[in-house]
Amino acid sequence: MKLNLNALKTLALTSALAVSFAGIAAAQSATGNTAPTGTTATQSQSGKNSLGLTADQKSQMKQIRQDEKQQIQAVKADNSLSKDQKKAKIQDIRQNSTSKINGLLTPEQQQKFAQRRANHRKHHKHAKLNS
Repeated sequence: MKLNLNALKTLALTSALAVSFAGIAAAQSATGNTAPTGTTATQSQSGKNSLGLTADQKSQMKQIRQDEKQQIQAVKADNSLSKDQKKAKIQDIRQNSTSKINGLLTPEQQQKFAQRRANHRKHHKHAKLNS
């Protein structure tokens, strides 16, 4: 199975961003942090909970993130798989996690999430070109 390297990178970045959101949401939920009063529109858009996640969504995203991490660790530890097989399995795990997370989000949250992923990819691509 031949994988498109750019598609794999894009998927990995998307998944990493999704996992980051889950971690941020879990951390915010655990500490009870909220955005300070008087934040600007830019700050609120880049804030920890700009998606407006509910406590239930945060909890479910945290579980998805933990499951994803365990599955990826198991794949990495599996010495019977080739490097390409590991990459393919990890890509599938991340894609599955991203699908589960998108399933938790409202259409508005999905749109915000997609925009943040696009911005992240654009920034990451620009950073790679300059290095």
